[in-house]
Amino acid sequence: MPRASAGVRSARFKKYGPRAKTLFKQMNMPEKLREALRFLETITTGEALFALIACVYAAGTPEYALIVRAHDIAKREMHHIRRHSGERAFRHAFRCVLMLWLYSGVRDPDCIAAMFLHDLAETFRNKWTRERLTREFNSRVAELVMGLTKPVQVDGLSKHGVEKKYYLVQLPSIVADILMYVVEMKAIDVLDNLLTLWKRSVKRLGRKIDDVVRYVLPLLHAHGLDGLRKAILLVLWEIRRKLRNGVAFAH
Repeated sequence: MPRASAGVRSARFKKYGPRAKTLFKQMNMPEKLREALRFLETITTGEALFALIACVYAAGTPEYALIVRAHDIAKREMHHIRRHSGERAFRHAFRCVLMLWLYSGVRDPDCIAAMFLHDLAETFRNKWTRERLTREFNSRVAELVMGLTKPVQVDGLSKHGVEKKYYLVQLPSIVADILMYVVEMKAIDVLDNLLTLWKRSVKRLGRKIDDVVRYVLPLLHAHGLDGLRKAILLVLWEIRRKLRNGVAFAH
């Protein structure tokens, strides 16, 4: 059987990683979502994204400038980091912004900025603190980013323990007017991670799926985000279909 991951795997060591079209083709993409998320294949540059944003926030406005600054900083900070597929880590943030804007319909500039920045505080904990995010952007962007940042995996705390602490302790402590946005943004983050979930081991894949089923799906149901909940369920079913049929993931 041809390896479904061949395109991704062969592009892993290219300077810029696999192309957007290659990644889209190899995503764990259910047929029911393919057209709704087609923009992940066609909108691949900052210029194209900001043409969309300029339809709502004209170039030169404070909102537009905030989003541009978040884009530029996230791209600069994450430029040297690669995901397992070989793509630059910034592409994940870029897709999350696209889905937040086009799939969820969120137009809040602080949310869009925070979506670009959502991995910075977790990746560079000593560099991108709440205080720095507040200085560079504003206090609301900082609250959103920190709300999306999972706790440190200290000695004795397993990865499952981190997930449990995040969903059962950290999220409920967030003030309501921030929490509603954090939950939706976290769902987008999870959706993209599942779409591009390249299996390293059955155990790791199973743990990821278990955490999503145990924590994310009930959270989305509780907050009335049924569209995102259904999308994530469809992707989970697609992953299980691939596993049943012996379709390879990237290694």
